[in-house]
Amino acid sequence: MRKLLIYLLIAFFLFSIVYVTYTQSLFAYNTLPRFLSSIIILSFCIYFLYKDFSNPDSIGSTFNFNIAVGMMLYFSSSSVLFGLSQSILKDRALNIFIWNIHATIMLVMYLIFAWAFLRLKKVP
Repeated sequence: MRKLLIYLLIAFFLFSIVYVTYTQSLFAYNTLPRFLSSIIILSFCIYFLYKDFSNPDSIGSTFNFNIAVGMMLYFSSSSVLFGLSQSILKDRALNIFIWNIHATIMLVMYLIFAWAFLRLKKVP
């Protein structure tokens, strides 16, 4: 899994550089790399939860679970936004509505993160 992660990070970095260099400007909203990064992060969250739930010996930290669920919530909904942003940008009212939903989902993710950090117990 570690080798896969390293190869994936290198491949994504190279793809992003090539995409920005030849397809879109660095100062434009680059939709394809954002979409692919959200899919990659979502895949790792699902893998983490699968490994956590499939191990009967693992207690499964509430902190880890909350962080993974918060990231899955945000990146699953944002992958749709990142993938469809070129068609969404054409209609201004729809654009504002969708980005407000995005901001709300991001707020929920941060609230889940805050809840996870508040529930951590101090280690003596």
